[in-house]
Amino acid sequence: MNMNKIAIGCAISAVATLLIVVVIIACFFLFSDNFRNALRHEYDSSHIRESMPLLGASLSLPSNAALDETVTMVVTVTNTHKEPVALDSIDVDNSFLEGFQVIEIIPKPKSTQNLYEYYQRSWDFSQDVAPGDSVAIQFRLKAVVEGHFSGDVDVCNPNQDFKTLLADVVVRDEP
Repeated sequence: MNMNKIAIGCAISAVATLLIVVVIIACFFLFSDNFRNALRHEYDSSHIRESMPLLGASLSLPSNAALDETVTMVVTVTNTHKEPVALDSIDVDNSFLEGFQVIEIIPKPKSTQNLYEYYQRSWDFSQDVAPGDSVAIQFRLKAVVEGHFSGDVDVCNPNQDFKTLLADVVVRDEP
């Protein structure tokens, strides 16, 4: 009886091993050209940015704020490409927003939503930026909690490629 259990165990192990070897060989043949090119540094990724151009972006924000003070965070979006590029959304980490109440956004976004899986708030602009132009998005924020608040500000195109900026403000209960 023990010999039967040993034989069955060996058979199952052999089948599992064979299956793993087949999967590894299949993956090797499917991806071998890409792997070899990547290892040789010959992979050309330039087509990615041509089909999904990123907007340039910068952020202006005071590093300190008093409790109950209203500050303005300005996200300037710039198109350095030869064709229009869409500003899809600006996504801000909730870790930064925990210290502030959003009073107003200029220009007004089309919609807003919580991105729970990323712990972010997203504002949809769906606005084309002409070649060589810039758009300044102003977030008027009221400091409502004392502390140090920091988080990413992502400027996204419709393909959800994005440039990340850092918002960082210390809120103090001082005039």
